[in-house]
Amino acid sequence: MGEYRTMLFGDKPCADGYVCTNRNLEHIMIFHLDEHKPQQRYSAVKKSEKPEDTIYVGFHQTSPANASSIAHSDFRPSSEGKLGPGIYFARSKAGTEYKANERGAYIAVEVHMGIVKEVTNANVNDFRKPNSPPYDTVYLNHDKEDKDEFCVKDASQIKKWVIVVGNEYDTRPE
Repeated sequence: MGEYRTMLFGDKPCADGYVCTNRNLEHIMIFHLDEHKPQQRYSAVKKSEKPEDTIYVGFHQTSPANASSIAHSDFRPSSEGKLGPGIYFARSKAGTEYKANERGAYIAVEVHMGIVKEVTNANVNDFRKPNSPPYDTVYLNHDKEDKDEFCVKDASQIKKWVIVVGNEYDTRPE
């Protein structure tokens, strides 16, 4: 992470502060990890002319061992979940805290959203209907916006990622 790399992440102030619009993953992890203000909901940022080309930033939390496995191979889709099988992301690091089954490593990703099925808590099972059109991603517009999450169906939709392991979970010898 270049000249700003330290033993801590998210510990440097960004010159643009809370109004920063830089979507670079390394920039987010260095300058905005803890106070990251998520981008707008998917419906507000999707490309109007070709929504299937939209790139979106997501966050995933897992164990350092799982993060190492992801770095050496790829994300592996889950076999089940609220939004069906796939790979789950939140809109911010904070959004991963109540969703993650494993802790210690944060992954910021750029995702090619593809064809998106947007659902709410009221109609969350609509995408499971047999006559539902094909989709690449299910995006849950939660009643509480900071709890939005999305699930991509294929690891090939993940274009870039940056992994950071918290010091308290880092087992490497110094």
